[in-house]
Parts: sequence; C-alpha cells; structure tokens
Amino acid sequence: MERQTVNKKLVKRSLSNYDEAMNIRFKRDAELCIAYLNQTVKNENHQAFLIALQNVLTARVGDFSTIAKKAKVSEKDIEHVFSDEPNPTINALIKLLNLMNLQFAIPEVQQTKKAKKPVATKAKKR
Repeated sequence: MERQTVNKKLVKRSLSNYDEAMNIRFKRDAELCIAYLNQTVKNENHQAFLIALQNVLTARVGDFSTIAKKAKVSEKDIEHVFSDEPNPTINALIKLLNLMNLQFAIPEVQQTKKAKKPVATKAKKR
C-alpha cells in the first residue's frame, strides 16, 4: 500500500513538472501555441480545444482574473467558457483569441462530391 502512495505522489509531481515545462514553452513559443490549438481543432473535439485554449491562455496571460481584465470580459464569463459543460459565447471566445493576437479559423474540409452552389436571391425593392 505504501508503494502505491509513493507512485501516486511521483505521478502527481511528474505531471506538475510537465505542466510547468509546457507553460514555459507556451510563454516563449507562439508557433507552438498555434500548432497546439490547431491540432485540437482538427480533432473536432470541443472539450480538447477548450482545454488547450485554457492551457495556452493561462501560460501566456495569467490566471482567470488577469485574463478577464485583459480580455474585457467578466471573470464569470471566463469560468463559464472553461466549465465542465461549456456554452461559451462566440464573442467571449473571439476576445480571448484576440488577446493573444490569434483568430479562430475553421479549416476547409475536402468533400468527395461537389456541393451545389447556393442560389443567390435579389432583395426586393421597397
């Protein structure tokens, strides 16, 4: 039983060291941050993207209070964005990305069939 406790402490310390090392890398390397965020977008996993965004933001900007002040949104909005059941507003996400001089982009998906072009409609004159 003692060995199991020692292993848990070692794992926890190793994860803490890893997180600290990644925070240092994220602070120094904007391209790494972009690649990390883009990879989570490609994986189409909303929760993974939010975790990645939180990791990058806290490393580059600070805690939630600092992030909220700099992004000009409430701390409650920041907490809501990163909650277990996120329902972030697009405005809050855009402000957070803008804070790091980033923009949200959705990569084009290659389609096997040609999509029909939407038919343009003219507005009626009044």
